[in-house]
Amino acid sequence: PAPLAVEPPPLPKHAMLKYKVRLSDGGFDVGDVRHLLEINDGHYTLTATIRTIGLARLVKNVLYNQVSRGTITNAGFQPDYAQEDKNLDGVNQNVEMFFDHENHVLRFSLGGQTGLTEDAQDRLSMLYQLSRFRLREESLPLAVTNGKKLERYRVSIDQEEDIMTPMGKLRTLPVRKIHGPDEEGLEVWLALEYRLLPVKVVRTE
Repeated sequence: PAPLAVEPPPLPKHAMLKYKVRLSDGGFDVGDVRHLLEINDGHYTLTATIRTIGLARLVKNVLYNQVSRGTITNAGFQPDYAQEDKNLDGVNQNVEMFFDHENHVLRFSLGGQTGLTEDAQDRLSMLYQLSRFRLREESLPLAVTNGKKLERYRVSIDQEEDIMTPMGKLRTLPVRKIHGPDEEGLEVWLALEYRLLPVKVVRTE
């Protein structure tokens, strides 16, 4: 069958995804991640918890929580509020983002603001917004905030790829951020048989 229907698949009302964190492909596990998605009456809440485990926790104790709340529109996820809270060896770092769609302004708890575009996402909602695109284009624009500014991304859509996961072999569609040699890289594999949910994420720093 064709890899994707013309329209995006329906979003689940409830979903929980669990991940293992590795510092490199084939390395040992240094952390785990849990994502929760809840959709009710056209509004969504996404939460993520990331923590180090085992021996890695003795080297660096990390607890990282993310929250994204907003509305589900015809275009997908539209955040109203996002938060990133990171505790690194007992030192806490917190940032909040306020999406003022009426006035087209994105405000940051650390200070400052910037213009807000309709396609703006936070770093958590962005992973799920990818499933809302008609992924037949070679590349797509995307705006993502890191809590300090709003960055313009372009992502490339690659050919279907089978990957091995704890669930077994999955058919996926890789989506990759187009970036320069000194910029952060991002790759996300969307599960074709599981509503295009993100089943593998690679960040290159």
